[in-house]
Amino acid sequence: MFRRQFLLTNRLIEATVNWKHSNLDFTERNLHLYSHPDLEINHVRLQDRLIVLIGYLIDPFDPALSNEDILNRMINVSDLNGLFKETENLSGRFAILYCDSKGIYMFHDATGFREIYYCFHQGEIFCGSTPDIINKYAHMELDTEQSIKEFINSREYRYSGFWVGIRTPYRNIFHLMPNFYLDLDKRTFQRYWPDKGRSEIKLEEGVDLMARILKGTMLCAAKRYYLHQSLTAGYDTRLLLAAVKDMKDQVKFFVNRTCTTTNQVADIKIPCKLAAKFKFDLEVVETENINVDRDFWNIFIKNNVFAREKHLKVFYRAYTKGYDHTHWVTGTFGSEILRIAFPFKKKRITCSDIAKRFCYNNYRYVVNSIEDWLKSTNEFYSETGYNLMNMFYWEQYTGTLHNLSGSEGDIVREEIRPFNCRKLITTYISLPDKYRYRDYPKGYLMIIKALWKEILDVPIAAYVDSPSYWFKKALRCLGMELVVDNFYNYCKSRIAYHGK
Repeated sequence: MFRRQFLLTNRLIEATVNWKHSNLDFTERNLHLYSHPDLEINHVRLQDRLIVLIGYLIDPFDPALSNEDILNRMINVSDLNGLFKETENLSGRFAILYCDSKGIYMFHDATGFREIYYCFHQGEIFCGSTPDIINKYAHMELDTEQSIKEFINSREYRYSGFWVGIRTPYRNIFHLMPNFYLDLDKRTFQRYWPDKGRSEIKLEEGVDLMARILKGTMLCAAKRYYLHQSLTAGYDTRLLLAAVKDMKDQVKFFVNRTCTTTNQVADIKIPCKLAAKFKFDLEVVETENINVDRDFWNIFIKNNVFAREKHLKVFYRAYTKGYDHTHWVTGTFGSEILRIAFPFKKKRITCSDIAKRFCYNNYRYVVNSIEDWLKSTNEFYSETGYNLMNMFYWEQYTGTLHNLSGSEGDIVREEIRPFNCRKLITTYISLPDKYRYRDYPKGYLMIIKALWKEILDVPIAAYVDSPSYWFKKALRCLGMELVVDNFYNYCKSRIAYHGK
């Protein structure tokens, strides 16, 4: 239960056997950190400052540095804002607890990949990996608000698995969004990014920097861990393949074949072509006929109230193969943050506009949650020049749905997402939109050419010569792409739900 999870609380509890326990008695603030033995924990203290690292850090600009090396450098910062600046260039999957004479704070990596949930109730503090590990000790009741019950039981939510807002199915347990931090003394959360306005850059300016970040991240990861890297026909994994050109013999590549795919499908066929042409090993992972052990299923579901069965066979196969010691490299966060489906041209985006994008506009809980986010965000992002819809995908969509797969996978192994670096993200989203289009991201192509241009000899799915690309481009010119895309997603969700 709760593998690779943590719990931070001011209450002394009886933790699970074999869990690690640290008593953080600091400037009269007594906190206890409990963590599963498979979760990396490091800490460093200097005078009136304490930093606790939950998870791992990677410095792409100095790949030889360990977690301890990076922490020893970070402890020299003078305050919390300096710490935010220090983590800007870092990759990894981490939550950081920072204490000084002014307060005690907690925040996570750029995309909130190492999730933080929290509960402030009757003088007690709980911060943890999932709502469930908090609820085991906080004993909160399920939220019976009618709007939440309607959303949880809706076919749209059951199909997509995308939970909206900072609330959870438990009363008084909330989710910390990316770009925010917790002030544990004041029992509040605050935004800390963006700290300045968006400044558009030229493509050539960003390519070298982003290529260096990706290559440095993978070089460090390959030095530390045994890597399993997923490969599909798409842009995200192709870019990550380019990043490991000089260390591909140290990586085990794989592609999952589910019951809905065959060897002729692009996601199988194209990776096989790449492996044959560029001489690296590739495993086609069969998951169709796997029967998941009932005990594994039960623990998987109880680990996280949001857990889905969608990838359960993939996780179970990794478990039976003994891949616990590996780190899974994925291209998650590329699509909705770096590559945009389309820019919203409206001057004012409403909560209904966003809800309709996910077929959620009939659910009051969702509309109200988006409205709360817009109230605190709309003017702020307008002033700083960032695309509001892009930021919603960052803070809400990828910050919950995409991070859920990482939380689910913790039952088997740790994960690395090389795009999870604030410097890389902010550099890429500073490019003009025309270089970031989902079906032809020229920014990606330029980085691939800088790292390993020969792998573009094997076509990428949905490449520029694809008929679907030209059809979408025509719709975009007519101003109809968003309408058609929303209608397509609506129909897809209905067909998937009814099994037709």
